[in-house]
Amino acid sequence: MYKRQGFNKIIPVADNLLGIPYKWGGKTSLGFDCSGLVQSVLKVCGFKVPRDSNQQLDYFSNTIDILSSEPGDIHFFGIKDKVTHVGFSTGGTGLLHSQGYVKRESLDPKHDDFNAELLDMYLSSHSIKRKFQ
Repeated sequence: MYKRQGFNKIIPVADNLLGIPYKWGGKTSLGFDCSGLVQSVLKVCGFKVPRDSNQQLDYFSNTIDILSSEPGDIHFFGIKDKVTHVGFSTGGTGLLHSQGYVKRESLDPKHDDFNAELLDMYLSSHSIKRKFQ
């Protein structure tokens, strides 16, 4: 496992991947799927997590309120409790994820980069620090 870079490095590492296209099953600069992005960024930061979003949800069992999520925490999305998407919190309702390409968006309707589809599919948020401290 890599040396832990710290929780405050998760979003800066992910920011370096902005604009990379979505690719199902992808975990490289040629393309990332949502769970591959989460797994790859966390690996670089020194945290080992499962590959797929449903496995990641089971792994991060400690839920937190979305508004208290900190940069690097995890937001999960799905339909009828079946996980279909995952991304990093950039703080509160902010989101950094791979959907079409790696990008930043918001789950707050007041923001210009609001993603209504994902807000409708929001399942839960989970603390990275509580899992690894």
